[in-house]
Amino acid sequence: MTLKIGIAGSLGRMGRLLTREVLEKSPEVSLSCASARNIKELKSFLPNDCDAVLTDSPKTLVMESDVIIDFTVPELSLRHAYYATELNKRLVIGTTGFSDEHYQKLSKAGQSTALLVTSNTSLGITVLGSIAPLVKQALGPDFDIEIRDVHHRDKKDAPSGTALTLASKLSSDDPASLRNHQDLTLPCRNKSEIGISVTRAGGIIGDHEISFVSKNEIITLSHRSLDRRLFASGALKAAQWIASQKPGLYSMEDVLLKNP
Repeated sequence: MTLKIGIAGSLGRMGRLLTREVLEKSPEVSLSCASARNIKELKSFLPNDCDAVLTDSPKTLVMESDVIIDFTVPELSLRHAYYATELNKRLVIGTTGFSDEHYQKLSKAGQSTALLVTSNTSLGITVLGSIAPLVKQALGPDFDIEIRDVHHRDKKDAPSGTALTLASKLSSDDPASLRNHQDLTLPCRNKSEIGISVTRAGGIIGDHEISFVSKNEIITLSHRSLDRRLFASGALKAAQWIASQKPGLYSMEDVLLKNP
């Protein structure tokens, strides 16, 4: 049975990639619905033989789909989560910038339907985030931890959601105790701090580096994004996986590592 995929914000940077990814994977999956503010532009973007429902309504998007993939903005993602619980549909959210209150609402939605929330759908970043805590545990407290976060000049958040997620996996504090190296007024670091250096330049898709530094040696784990389509591919893999899951709040680690 073909899985019906709905794409939120199909004219956005990620929305366009996701839409193409789903269309190319037919008949394994089908584009059942695509949403955008400008329906006329959306229609011209899609191939002439595409029979997906085009809409600017969050409820219609959810209603027409088995799984919705959403890389939009927090407020719209929360609306999709609300309708997903109401209509018993599955949802993959790659949106970043959620507040603690937003996460509480998403957690509540996960009690009624299968919901996957992630700051990065890259399979490589997922593995990096799983390996790094093991390295920290093996090395012990004598190693300082540094995260390097590099993206294109137009990225709005700094540090990125990915960098913050990596930091949270490496910190015993909640939230993680972060040291922003752009702040030159900071005193000497303490052992519990995780340093983050941010670069925003040119068209860099995304580079992330975790370094474990002692007085005698440095161990570095790194990931470099070569093509933005990797995020669309990971998101579609997550959508296919979550389609058969019970209600709950899931992550990319569940898709790739815990439930192969």
